Amino acid sequence: QEDTAFGGGVFELVDQMLAPEAGIKIIDHIVYDTNTVDFAPIFNKAVKSKPDFLYLISSVRSQVPSSQYVKLQVPVPMTGINVAAFGKDFWNDTGQMGGGTSTLSPIPSVGFAMDDRTKAFVDKYEAKYGNSRPIFPHFNGFNAYYGIYNAFNAAERAGGFAPLDAWVTEMENEDLKIYKDGKLWLRYAFWKPGEIEPRTQREYTHNIKFDITQPLDDGAPSMVVIQWYEDGTTAVVYPDKYKTGEFTVPSWIKQ
Repeated sequence: QEDTAFGGGVFELVDQMLAPEAGIKIIDHIVYDTNTVDFAPIFNKAVKSKPDFLYLISSVRSQVPSSQYVKLQVPVPMTGINVAAFGKDFWNDTGQMGGGTSTLSPIPSVGFAMDDRTKAFVDKYEAKYGNSRPIFPHFNGFNAYYGIYNAFNAAERAGGFAPLDAWVTEMENEDLKIYKDGKLWLRYAFWKPGEIEPRTQREYTHNIKFDITQPLDDGAPSMVVIQWYEDGTTAVVYPDKYKTGEFTVPSWIKQ
């Protein structure tokens, strides 16, 4: 885990919620400085604890541990939250040494099967900005794009953006559904005040509505798991509804 507020916050989520629910025991916790350039001692320490897998939490210069994981041929599978791997720039940023990396990613992601409407946006974006960074709209890029539609649709019903309270009410009522092959694929709606998400039993007021209960028929998950393969291609490997490829262990790891 990188030594940042983001890294610490994500570790708390993994430690207190995700690991217990998944039945995973955390056997070691290593925190590293974001200016680290040599990850060999860190990977060596992690491997000595004999884990089933490594979980990387990195948002700052994630390309460094990713490429060194490949260069050092670390003999343990690694997944986690690797922000650099969200974007198509990742492959070149790692010197084409990002193969084997898997990470949670907001959607739509690299390797994601696009519906027609979203594909049209991506094609237009890449035609205009494909020679500059980022070459693909990632992280909250899609949320921002569809959020503009939410905002103006709400303003049209409210009679404008002022008074703000009327617009906020209409934003809470926004529900933009996007389908692919007859299935609800993406959903840009918002949790209302007091509304409880059924699985976590928590409120997420004004966050984008998500569905994390199979078969994901009420919306899209907040994140999917993607993987970069050793030939530079990408795929969504989880959940099944959005899967475009299979999770693979790097070729240098003996199974």
